[in-house]
Amino acid sequence: MCPQEQDDQTNNILPKGTVVLKQPVQEWQSTIDGSAYLFKCEHEKGFTYTVTANGEQTTVKGRFLSMMFGFDEPFTVDGKEMRLIAARGGMDVAYDGRYLIADKPYIARPAWVWVFVILCISLIFMGVGFLGGVIGFIGAIICLSASRTDTPLSARILLCIFITVATWAVGIVVLSMLAGPIGT
Repeated sequence: MCPQEQDDQTNNILPKGTVVLKQPVQEWQSTIDGSAYLFKCEHEKGFTYTVTANGEQTTVKGRFLSMMFGFDEPFTVDGKEMRLIAARGGMDVAYDGRYLIADKPYIARPAWVWVFVILCISLIFMGVGFLGGVIGFIGAIICLSASRTDTPLSARILLCIFITVATWAVGIVVLSMLAGPIGT
């Protein structure tokens, strides 16, 4: 282990590209527009986080959609618009189209994906009830995830169409299984 990695680990500072595990407090350093920033993200309660950047503290609260479909909320540091993202067990901050910790491109949730989310969730009204809602919610989450990949737009839309059709197909199969054999 090199001295820099050891220093980073003993100071609980996450080096760039680190996969962040879910922790109540996370700290990392990033360089933004040539200036060094020390970030600290603390989970308060529910969908509320406190982000401190170079001593400037901001409370970021999740709205309804963030609570349902993944935390992705804006906040400002030094006049710079950033986004606090909860992704697969950890937090990250996106600025200028990149995740600061993961050092990968940040792709905003496109508006068109909500059509597929609504179509998937509407499965609950098909007569399957709660089970249809669960199936639809899973399809909606997969569509939301697929819509934010860095593949071409046409491929993301086709994938969401496929996911929505598959979600409905599973719902119809479940409904037919619950209805029992026809004619009895």
